Amino acid sequence: GLFDLFARTTTEEQATPGVIRHNLTPEEPAAAEEPDTAGFTFKVTESVMQFETLPQQQPVPEPEPEPVVGADDHKTEESMEEQLRKSRERIRQLKDLSMKLRAGNLQEMENVPAYKRKEIALQQTPASDESHVSRFSLLPDDEGKTEIRNNNSFLHDNVD
Repeated sequence: GLFDLFARTTTEEQATPGVIRHNLTPEEPAAAEEPDTAGFTFKVTESVMQFETLPQQQPVPEPEPEPVVGADDHKTEESMEEQLRKSRERIRQLKDLSMKLRAGNLQEMENVPAYKRKEIALQQTPASDESHVSRFSLLPDDEGKTEIRNNNSFLHDNVD
């Protein structure tokens, strides 16, 4: 065939004068196959194994573990009652909070600040809108207009 690499060269190729062709695979002479006379013989022997039974030892009985003292055994009756009271109080607070959210008080919670709802008095602090000029980067000039200060660290020319 055209693409058969191991095919013998055709007579047309041999007929071209002056061209010598060599194959990388040597041609093997067609020899009659000889039967394989070399064989192997195996000798099978049966081995006998003997096992001894050792006398069975009686297992040593493990000592019974002592009952572990419970973590709550050292607590007094009053401390147990105190824990129960605290847990009931927590449950009650959670129920109250969920009822407030369901009962329509959500509008009040949004409009009234938390410190007023909790009745916490704040000291007289100046409101943030009392000062008309930022203390960080703005400064009023002679005419009363606000301008950016010269010492603003964010607007300097020196780059780190």
